[in-house]
Amino acid sequence: MLNAFLQSALTLPIMCYLMCSMLELRYSLKKSAAVMVLFMAFITLCDVLLASGSLSYAEIVDYYLFTTTLPALICFFILSKNRGFYFFFAYLTACIFAQISNILAAMGSWFLTGGSDTAALVIRIFCLLGMACIVRRTLRGPFLFASHYYTKKWAVYIVLPLLLMAGQGLYTARPEPADTSGMVKLPYLSWIFPSEFGYTTLFLLAVLAGYLLIGRTFYEEHRFYVERQQQESFRFQAAALAKRCDTYRRAQENTRRLRHDIRHHIQILSGLLADDRTEEAKDYLARLSDTADDLTIRQYCKNPVVNSVLSVFDEQAQADGIVTDFQVEFPEKTPVDPLELGVVLSNALENAIHACREVSQTDREVKLVFRYFGDRLIFQVTNPYAGDIVFDKNGIPITRKAGHGDGCQSIAAFTKKYHSTVDYRAENGMFTLCILVDDLSQDTGRQPL
Repeated sequence: MLNAFLQSALTLPIMCYLMCSMLELRYSLKKSAAVMVLFMAFITLCDVLLASGSLSYAEIVDYYLFTTTLPALICFFILSKNRGFYFFFAYLTACIFAQISNILAAMGSWFLTGGSDTAALVIRIFCLLGMACIVRRTLRGPFLFASHYYTKKWAVYIVLPLLLMAGQGLYTARPEPADTSGMVKLPYLSWIFPSEFGYTTLFLLAVLAGYLLIGRTFYEEHRFYVERQQQESFRFQAAALAKRCDTYRRAQENTRRLRHDIRHHIQILSGLLADDRTEEAKDYLARLSDTADDLTIRQYCKNPVVNSVLSVFDEQAQADGIVTDFQVEFPEKTPVDPLELGVVLSNALENAIHACREVSQTDREVKLVFRYFGDRLIFQVTNPYAGDIVFDKNGIPITRKAGHGDGCQSIAAFTKKYHSTVDYRAENGMFTLCILVDDLSQDTGRQPL
């Protein structure tokens, strides 16, 4: 009875974690955990009651369909956000992984200790932990991605666990040998000879390899999808920036024309005032003022795209009471596509301004160092931030705000194209983005985004 209790108490939490690693939960973590605790309590009670009837663990497994499999199906069907073919694929996969861990534990226990239940439990725990780590780190991302974008494929992929379950059912349905001497009873596989352990292990490893192959397929599709999204986002933002630069160019032309015509305007105004046509002079000044609005653009460098971006975001920053410190040394022409560079600059400054809006008025400051020297480009933006910044495993900031994730994608697309080094840091309330592009003399052969 104690062994049955330990089997349930120690392995069920790992199984729940394994199952949750392949699902998106419908409810909050707290509510989902409460449901799983009730589920585990029910399973543990069933195992203890069966063990009280002097059944061995291998015999208790024969009742798992009613004491574990179906209750688990109901429990996770309630908790899962996805209730289509993918859910049943994930559920059957978890069942198969559990069966594999049981079989490997039984064989390992017999081989090492002659069949000790304690050894089987320890081996089973290690097997489950290993599988849970593999699923969490290798399969979860690709599987969840595919569950959203390839819903029809799961009607095909579900055939794999169904065939495995059917094969296991047919194998165990064989009549029990009349003479079981020299044989070992394995969970889910009934009686086999120890000489068959090697073939059985190879088959189980092949099953796991099959799942890893499926995960690898979805991983490649997921990677291709993310890269395509980055490129489309980059092209869209580059087109928007091109329009902004065109507006900037027209503003410069209007400014030059206005300066050229200023003497002419003064003569007209002088004439109107001399004739005491005050109202007409006021109207003329109003029209002239509308023409002159927003035409004064500060010159940061010789590159028109960089100038346009810095002028726009400097104006936005000033409107929000943000102090700007732009240290820019950039030529008119470089090997870097100016629109692509402008997109990165726009995203970085936009993120910095958004972050400054969350801090106190006295702390709002954006510092930019943007220099091109030789064949190297260095780009660094520093700004204060409030709250906590979470980074993913690649060191990229994670945002939960809608519409605030495209900037990092565009920066990632740029750094990939130009083989750049990008570094995000958040220390002592200051966030820093640093991009270093080396050896731009070799960039003439780079592929367009």
